Amino acid sequence: MSSCADYSLVLNAVDLPANGATLCTGSLGVAEDFDGPAFVKTHGPRIHFAHLRNTKRIAGSDARGQISLRHPILRVIRIWWVPCGP
Repeated sequence: MSSCADYSLVLNAVDLPANGATLCTGSLGVAEDFDGPAFVKTHGPRIHFAHLRNTKRIAGSDARGQISLRHPILRVIRIWWVPCGP
C-alpha cells in the first residue's frame, strides 16, 4: 500500500463503508508523486484514521529513510475534516 491507486484497488474490492483505510502522510509522503490533498479528495469518506505528519524527502536519501517537512498539511486536514467531520 504505497499509492492512491493501491488504496483504490483495496477499497473497491470490498466496497462497503466498514472497509476503510488509515491515511499516514509520512509513509505515503516519501513517494515523490504523493499528493495528500488529492488522496483525501479521492478517499475521504473511507479514511477511518489519519496519522498526519508533515514530511518531505531529502534529495539523495533512501525513500524510506531521511524525511522532514513537505506536505500542505493544513490543506489535507481541511479537505478531510469538512466533508467528514462532525
